[in-house]
Amino acid sequence: MVQKSTCSNHNAVNMADVKMKKGCDATGVSMVVCARHGMRLPNGVADLQYGERYAVSYTSGMVFFTEENNRYTNMDYAFASVLQHSDANVLKVSYDIACQWHKKLHQQMDNMPSLLQLNLCNRSVSFLVPKFHLPTHITLCQWSFSFNWTKGVGRTDGEEPERGWANLNAAASSTKDMGPGHRRDTLDDYMGDWNWKKLVRLGLFLLPLSPWRTYPSYRCFDPSKGKGSHPRA
Repeated sequence: MVQKSTCSNHNAVNMADVKMKKGCDATGVSMVVCARHGMRLPNGVADLQYGERYAVSYTSGMVFFTEENNRYTNMDYAFASVLQHSDANVLKVSYDIACQWHKKLHQQMDNMPSLLQLNLCNRSVSFLVPKFHLPTHITLCQWSFSFNWTKGVGRTDGEEPERGWANLNAAASSTKDMGPGHRRDTLDDYMGDWNWKKLVRLGLFLLPLSPWRTYPSYRCFDPSKGKGSHPRA
């Protein structure tokens, strides 16, 4: 039975069935992203067959999509895959429909392949809703899943995953006609390019806030120009 939403009518849930899916192996992708720096995390990208609401069964290490019995299994799989690379004991998990997604997450972990099964009880996990999305939720959710009422998150808004879609959406017109291997390689290239640009340019954004800005002789590397440049005052 499909889990009934106890919150507002969110498009991420309700619009899943209206997508054009005839003849498609995938109708989109989901991503797990660092909410602070925007890095695409290893094994954090998963295909979506019917939006964010189709179930998965596992046979001989392969993934097959079967009848619908849980809305969020695609996201569960990506989430579990990412956490295999992390030993963090404190997690602040942001998702625009976290109020619904988190309810059966512990139960769904038991249905994952043994390699991906997580014991979330051994970690301190907080589920939050990004600040821009939060006002569309019911009042109870706005109190319970707010970044503003959560310790240890600073001024993180949780919207960083949304910002990356503008960069990736341009690839859709090409990837929708590709075979599975070509498509995944192309998406890997896009993700790797995004992470690389973040890595080499992050200092340029932080430098104006650092004490180094008072030293004109200090030069930093600007990858877009291929040469050193003076930091901004």
